[in-house]
Order: sequence, then structure tokens, then C-alpha cells
Amino acid sequence: MCRRLIYPALFVLALAATGSQAADLTWIRAAYFDSKYPSAWAGPGNVTRDALAAAGYTILNANELKTWMDARIADKKLSVVVMTQDVVPDTVAETQSNTCTIRRYLDTGGKVVWYADWPFYYQGKADGQMNTWGSAGASNVLGFNAATGPNDSMNIVTLTPEGITWGLTQTWQSQRPTSPTVSPNITVLAKDNAGVAAAWVKHFLPNDSFRGFVRFRDTGGQADPGDIMRVAEYIGLKAGSPDPADGAVGVNAPLLSWKPGGFAVFHDVYFGTTPDLTAANLVSSHQFFTLYYHVAGLTPGATHYWRIDEVEADGTVRTGDVWSFVAQDLKAYHPSPADKATDAPLSPVLTWLAGQGTTKHHLYFGDSNDAVSQGAAGADKGEPADPTFAPGALESLTTYYWRVDETVTGDTVRTGSVWTFTTCLSVDDFESYTDEEGGRIYETWIDGWVNGTGSTVGNTTAPFAEQKIVHNGRQSMPMDYNNINAPFYSETELDFAPTQNWTVSGVSDLSLYFRGAATNGAGTLYVAVEDSSGQVAVVTNPTAAAVKVTAWTQWKIPLSSFTGVNLAKVKKFYLGVGDRKTPAKGGTGRLYIDDIQVIKP
Repeated sequence: MCRRLIYPALFVLALAATGSQAADLTWIRAAYFDSKYPSAWAGPGNVTRDALAAAGYTILNANELKTWMDARIADKKLSVVVMTQDVVPDTVAETQSNTCTIRRYLDTGGKVVWYADWPFYYQGKADGQMNTWGSAGASNVLGFNAATGPNDSMNIVTLTPEGITWGLTQTWQSQRPTSPTVSPNITVLAKDNAGVAAAWVKHFLPNDSFRGFVRFRDTGGQADPGDIMRVAEYIGLKAGSPDPADGAVGVNAPLLSWKPGGFAVFHDVYFGTTPDLTAANLVSSHQFFTLYYHVAGLTPGATHYWRIDEVEADGTVRTGDVWSFVAQDLKAYHPSPADKATDAPLSPVLTWLAGQGTTKHHLYFGDSNDAVSQGAAGADKGEPADPTFAPGALESLTTYYWRVDETVTGDTVRTGSVWTFTTCLSVDDFESYTDEEGGRIYETWIDGWVNGTGSTVGNTTAPFAEQKIVHNGRQSMPMDYNNINAPFYSETELDFAPTQNWTVSGVSDLSLYFRGAATNGAGTLYVAVEDSSGQVAVVTNPTAAAVKVTAWTQWKIPLSSFTGVNLAKVKKFYLGVGDRKTPAKGGTGRLYIDDIQVIKP
């Protein structure tokens, strides 16, 4: 047999030896809790235990945990256990070694979720006593020092794109981080201000992307149950960690690389200059092992799009996310608002990227194409020191033009292109909300605490509006949904006083931006509009799994879809997950909403 055929065969055999295939993706879910055994920084885990039990997790004491892990080591089924106490029991960490039960469980494809104190800093006993293993505990059990610090910075952590994809929503003040490069095969889920990892996953299986030892919330107390379950049940079937990073600008190296999906054998590479990548954009078919691709060339200043589809051993194709980056140009490029945008905010900040070798910018701006094109005095806004300009408050539903000329070394002037954008009629951009009584986001956007549905608007602690996961500006609206219990739908509502007129100046669409998480439970995303006479029209998102979309996505709804409603007198706007007319039991999760607007074509 030739080597080309041997390698795939060996890889398939390796997958079979390490547990569940992608066709069998039902988690065996458990949580460790034993009141006879000690806990450290996590404290009593009763509340978390009860939340996990209500969600269907099997609660295991120390002896039951040993039996359960032995069974999973034997059957290699897809499984996860959450440690609600942060002292490992001696039933599964019998010794400080890589042959103890919990390490053998990890080595055979198990998943452990751990938060609060350092992993394996203590070993607990049934009499409530602890042995202090210190940093040697993780070194000997996990194979690396998980206590590299620096400690007690109390910096607010920032979730990485991977952390958001895994389903983390809450931040915290870091106390027990570790170096992101302390060991190979680590996925960083959150970093503090110093760049050290406050949340991470150590993968123990070759090419794995979603199992292993999950460590997050490196401070005292219990973690958010929703975040716990999302990271516990996260499954990475698609390619991830793109390089260039999604949305990168100024790229000049034509090399693409990525991390594989959890069960990928081959990789199909798509590349083009439009987001609609088709078979014509397939540039490399069934790559084996190689996780990079050299692009023949980049178009200066253009946005390039690429996608990796993962092919599994049984032939299943996992269509990847479409990523993008902007190649470097010689003149001013990559304007924001984007050229020809119809949804620009009313107080935009104009930004652009400087061309190669730029020493000076000269900007022209106004509502006359001729004035900007000709560089007329009325459109001349001078020479901003940085590639940014704030024109102040603009008129709604009005078209504006702008141009940036750049001077390069030798006083050569490169004349820029004329860009244009049209402002929107804003419904809510979420920028005005504060953390003060009367200004909080949930006091304007009514949620389940008032309307009786399963929604919760706003973070549980300040800042109540989301300030990390934002489409535009400084803030967005977080909304949790819970359709497990009656009334089986989750809805938030915004009341207009006075009513809004959505029929002016040739407007055509309602636009909003949303993003969810891959670990969100099932549910249909919808919006509804009510006029002053009480007539309501509901429109559902055409994408069945919209709540699982992990990138900011624009949803444009033709205003003609709101049949029977007087759009000249819009009284209420609703946004929800589920079916408000015929409710049925569903899932839980979190969405982020930003920039709700009425726009022109």
C-alpha cells in the first residue's frame, strides 16, 4: 500500500481509538459534588449543583465520580464533568501523576470543567482534610505548571474570540492566571491586561478542539451556570482560529492558516473577493494534515474572504464560517462607514486605513458629490493628524460624500476615491444607557421580569449594557432567553412615546445586527411591530439556527413584511426567541443586539 493511502487509514484508526465519532454527539453530562469533601475558593457548590441537576446533569459524589470516570475510560463516549468544588477528591486523583484516574480520563477523550482556585493545588479527603500539592499538583497531573501567574492582578479579563465562541459571557477579576504558552495544545478563552490566560483549555487528544481540561473564572466563588454549561457542552466541529484573524486589516502576507475541527480528516479551502463562496472558489480540495494555504496573490485594498470546510472520516462535510481580511493598499482605503453603506449612524466617526508610506492626510466631506470630488473650499475639512474624523450630528436619511488624499514621502499626493454613505433613521443604537437608576438598559427594554416571558435584558452586574461584544459604538444589548419553562418564549419590548414614523424619505427596510453562540439552545429569532391601534405583525428570521450564529450578522427585513400594521404610527417594537403565538418548550442561551435602524434601499 502506498504511503498516501496509509496515512488516512491510520488517522481514521486513531479517531476510532479516542472515542465518539462526529455522528455520535450526545454528551454524557455529570457534575461532581460531595459535602464530605472539602472545597477551597469555589466555596459550597450547592447552587451550581442544583442548576446543573435541573438541566439534566448527573450529580456524582467522590466515589461515584471514580466509577463514572472508569466507565468513560472504558467506553470512550463523549462525556463531560463539571467540578463544582475546586479541591480534587482522592478517589480520582489518587497520586500526583499522569496515571491517576482523572488524567487517564482526559487522555481518553474526557472533558473536565474547573473554576476558582488553581487546578490540583489541593487533594481532598473524605474526612474534609486536604493535602497541599501546590503548583506541583498540576505539573504532575496535567503535565505543566498551571500556576505561573502573575497572581492577584485583579484585572478585568477580556474574552477572546475563542472564549466567546465557546459560550463565555461573563467577565471577572483575574487572580490565578497562567502563561498562554506554558504548554502546547492550549486554547486561550480569556486574557487579563498583561496578556496572561485567565481562562484556557488544555487539549490532550491529537487534533482535538473542544475536549480536555477547561479552566476558567480564576477567582473565588461559583461561576455562572449558563457559562458553565455552554463551555461544558461546546463541540468544535468546524475549523477555527483563522490567521489572518477574521476582520484583520492591512494584511500583506498571502498565507492562510487555521486550527482543524474536532473530527476533520481533510480540509477544503475556499478563497475569493465576495462573501458568497461557491464551488468556483475552491482553491484546494481535500488537503490532508496541512493546515495552511499560500494564496497566489492579494488585491491591494480589497476585502478577501475565505472558508475552510472540514471533511470527516465518514464523508460528512462541516461547512466552515466565512472569514475576511483587508489587504494593504497604496492609497487611503477601507473606509468606515463602508462605501455605499445605507445604515450609517447619525453621529458617525469616519475612519480609514492609511496607504503605504503616508505622512499626511487631507479630508473633504459634505452632502455634495461635486464639492467633494472637486475639493471645494466648503468641503475641505483640513488635515487630521490621525486617520479619523468626527463630522458631528448629521441629518437622518441623508447621503454624504467624503474623500481622503494622502501625501507620501517626497510630497507626492495620492488622490483618494470618493466614498459615500447614507444615514439611517435610528430605532436604538444602545449608546445612551448608563448604570445609574433610570438610565439602565432593562428599564427601557422591558424583559421577563416585567412581561412574564423567559427573557432577561442586561448583564447581571454593571455595566448592564454590553461593552465588550459590540457591533458599532460603545455598547450593545445582551439578552438571555430561557424557554425551558412556561410561557416557553422569551421577549423584550421597547415602547415609543411618541410613535415613530417608518414611512418617510423612501425607507425600505428594518435593519438590526445580532450574534449568538454556538452553544445556544434551540429557538427561533423573531421581531414584532405594533402600531398605535394595537395591530401586531411578527417576522421570524429565515435562518433556523440564527441564535447559534457567532459573528455579528445583519438582518434586513423589508418593511412590507409587517402587513396590517400602520408603519406611520409605530408604538412598540418586540424582539424575542421562540413562538409567541404557539409556544413550545425550547432551549436557553444569550443573544447580543445592536444598531436597530430603518434604512433606505
